[in-house]
Amino acid sequence: MQSSLADRVTEQLRAAIVAGQLAPGERLAEATLASRLGVSRSPVREALTRLEALGLVRSSTNYSAYVWNPTESDVDEIINLRLMMEIYASEQVVSTLTQYDFDQLEGEIARQERFIASQDFIRLVSSDRQFHEYMIRKTGNGRLLGWWGQIMGQWEVLVARRWRFDTTRVIPRVLYDHRLILDALKAHDLERLITLHRTINKEVCEETKAMLREQAAQAEQPTLTSSQV
Repeated sequence: MQSSLADRVTEQLRAAIVAGQLAPGERLAEATLASRLGVSRSPVREALTRLEALGLVRSSTNYSAYVWNPTESDVDEIINLRLMMEIYASEQVVSTLTQYDFDQLEGEIARQERFIASQDFIRLVSSDRQFHEYMIRKTGNGRLLGWWGQIMGQWEVLVARRWRFDTTRVIPRVLYDHRLILDALKAHDLERLITLHRTINKEVCEETKAMLREQAAQAEQPTLTSSQV
């Protein structure tokens, strides 16, 4: 029972971090979170430990916990590792894909269309991950899937933050990029698929770093007092 409660609290806090309801750098006080979620401090403490293992929470030397605040170096590392894994997965399985696989990916894109229409961006983030994760799972390589999972929690935070920052421009590209990838998969065209992964990941990397710089600049701007207005 305690474990299932910790599972629920972990997912609630993870979703709040992805959605930006818990802001980057925000201090996570056990008592405050426990009161907000209507639970004791024990499942909150366990949830924070799990989220730290996922890279979504950071602990300081004074035993305080804070929401992960990504840097440009984090973005480079996450995107480059993701690119390496996606290219490897493509090399391993692109020639083995069948109509069943294409139907599964078509279904994921259809779900993404519904999530966009309803502006359910949290579920869209999850669906986006599932679309790319399909090829990782298809390799049957458990270690690869484990490494993928280690970075994708942080990736979800980054991509959701980027989508919120520039919704009208970025969101339509999700479907566009996924359809390009699916077309390359259907054609069993490894060269085109690798080129797409490189191009898309490079664009995402640069746009995400630019977003972090712009948000940091905005945060540094002084707030005018009433006497200064």
